[in-house]
Amino acid sequence: MVSSLIDPTTKWWKVNIIRATFLPFEANTIVKIPLSHDLPKDKIIWIGNSHEVFTVKSAYHLAYALLKSNWSEECSTGDPCKPIWRKLWHLNLLAKIKIFARRACVNGLPTMEVITCRGFLKLRPARNSIAHGGCGLPPNQVWQMAKSSADDFVCSASWDLSQPRALPTSWVPPPTGVHKINVDGASPNVESFSSVGVVIRDCMGQVVAALCKPLQACFPAELTEIMALEQGILLAMELQLPRGILQASNSFESCLYKHVSRKSNTVAHELAQHARRTGTQHLWKGVMPPFVASFIHSDVL
Repeated sequence: MVSSLIDPTTKWWKVNIIRATFLPFEANTIVKIPLSHDLPKDKIIWIGNSHEVFTVKSAYHLAYALLKSNWSEECSTGDPCKPIWRKLWHLNLLAKIKIFARRACVNGLPTMEVITCRGFLKLRPARNSIAHGGCGLPPNQVWQMAKSSADDFVCSASWDLSQPRALPTSWVPPPTGVHKINVDGASPNVESFSSVGVVIRDCMGQVVAALCKPLQACFPAELTEIMALEQGILLAMELQLPRGILQASNSFESCLYKHVSRKSNTVAHELAQHARRTGTQHLWKGVMPPFVASFIHSDVL
């Protein structure tokens, strides 16, 4: 079972067991698979449809697709647009512009046509249920789904992408009663391991908690940043902080997410680099890590 390869305490892969059981390339692939913090129980799923439940119809479509395509060639080539996305992410543009461009390329923008199609797909199972003698959805639920789709379109149409905002160049204290959670991830260029850093400070700039944690493999920069966000949220939940500003979702009463420049995120960045250099995890609560003291003092000046 897959659960035997996961440490329930750390909620990470048992790297030593995996490397002793599998071939090196297999072990490297396994430890790079992110794990859910909730650690759900193992279950058998069917990849032939989105419901993960086997049906004869989905098996027929899967078999037909295999007959029409060269399966081995498809597995080896992967996404043909991957080089394009790689170049797109490396452009010197705001992140929201690059995300908008990719969504436009894959027809992922919430246009009226897409919203209408998605709304229809949501209602299609209910229609099929009624056609086959089922009860379908209650009228008020159908209305709420349709209203939600329309609201999504109106909200997206009001976005203003023509006025880019300048990012702050230094750390800014949060409002009174709010904690600021800065996170950062470090991914080396060479084959080693990634790491994350988290620092939580109050409105006076005092350190409430700090964390540096090495990861078990070398992950892409984007995935490392996501893991850093996860660790920041988990640490804030552990401290039972009710309100937070997350800079780098959600058990907070309110939470504000902001993208900031590296200069205004130096403490979290140094924590991530420390975990990568030492290969060990450290957690500080109510005290300041000594090696980031100079960065913290410069932030509150």
